[in-house]
Amino acid sequence: MAAITNANEVLAAINQTAGKDTKLPSSAKSVLDILEDHEPRTFSDISDRVNWAPRTVRNALRRLIDEGLIVRKFNFQDARQVFYMRA
Repeated sequence: MAAITNANEVLAAINQTAGKDTKLPSSAKSVLDILEDHEPRTFSDISDRVNWAPRTVRNALRRLIDEGLIVRKFNFQDARQVFYMRA
C-alpha cells in the first residue's frame, strides 16, 4: 500500500476498507492535515495553527479520535497536556 499523505487520501482509504461513507467536517480535515507528519502536537500547538474557537478544535479532535484517525498520548514532560498524533 502506498503512503497516505493527506486527509482526503486517509478518508478514501478508510471508506474503501470499511465500506462506509465517512463524512468529516472541514475543521476535522484541517486538523488531520496539521497532524499529517505524525509528530505529536498539543492542543495549543494545533490551536495556534488555525484561527478557530477552542471549542471547534476540541470538537474536531474528538471526532477524529472517535473515527480512529488520531490518538491521544500522555505527555510525560507536562502531565497537564496531552499529545495528539495520527494513528
